[in-house]
Amino acid sequence: MKKFVDAFKRNTVLKVFSLLIAILLWAFVQLNLNPEISYESFDIPITITGEADINSEGYVISSIPKNLTTTLTVSGKRSYLSTFDPSALSAYVDVSTAKNAGDFSCSVRVKSEDGNVSVVSKSPANISLYVDRIITTQKPIKLSYDGTLNPDYYIDKENIVISPKQATVKVPELVAPKISEVVVHLDMTNAKAEIHNEFQGIPVDSRGEEVTDKFLKITNESITVQVPILKRKTVPIVIKNLPDKLRYNLNIEQVEIAGKEAEIEAVTQIDGYLNDYNPQEENTSYTVTLKLPQNTTFTEEKTVKLYVLD
Repeated sequence: MKKFVDAFKRNTVLKVFSLLIAILLWAFVQLNLNPEISYESFDIPITITGEADINSEGYVISSIPKNLTTTLTVSGKRSYLSTFDPSALSAYVDVSTAKNAGDFSCSVRVKSEDGNVSVVSKSPANISLYVDRIITTQKPIKLSYDGTLNPDYYIDKENIVISPKQATVKVPELVAPKISEVVVHLDMTNAKAEIHNEFQGIPVDSRGEEVTDKFLKITNESITVQVPILKRKTVPIVIKNLPDKLRYNLNIEQVEIAGKEAEIEAVTQIDGYLNDYNPQEENTSYTVTLKLPQNTTFTEEKTVKLYVLD
């Protein structure tokens, strides 16, 4: 043992120097024989594939997260990785087998178009998506009047015709409850004649905001709307069955009516008829029934009363 220690103490500096040279030579050889590193990472967008397959079965991927990515760590030659273009990498998930509503977990698959690099790891390696099914539902159709109608004209809302009365909507099941109704917008600016046309409906929520979804579709190709636009006119009330010498007042002496412009011009009065008049009774007021001319309507319902004067 003593001889070994004495031998080690001799030429110590030379021996340490030789050891360092050996280590450096070993490192050089290792770097040349195995020059790969695994520390380059890239964020790669994840593509969804196979959607067409499940769409044909009535299913869709609902609420795909924005900026869906996976972090890929790759290895390759040190000098090569310094100029490597990550566009050679792609990541995707295949949802073609997701044909039931609910959460669907799928593996992130990776492709590399560059054979000089190898994918070491990916994070996340799996993602969870929600599979929704397409349903068909019926929603009421409502009209929205845009613009300002000329004050001399009147919308005869009692005789509006909408066909069909409900819109058929195909929509993901999770989106369907958001839709309150389907709205048809009508521009009433300077409208003076009946509107009779075909329109497209817009699905809206309870606040009137449009509901959008790439899978939402109103299957009615068009909605036929017929809206009568009538001309207003104010005319006096004339009592036709008035007893002789009866002195009276009316609570309303004239009313506003509306009709087609060509016909309303010929109307000069509204005929009124006294109801249940009996001079033997002490009644001092009677209701009056008004008879509308053909093809006209009241713009506002009012009760006409006749008051007998002493």
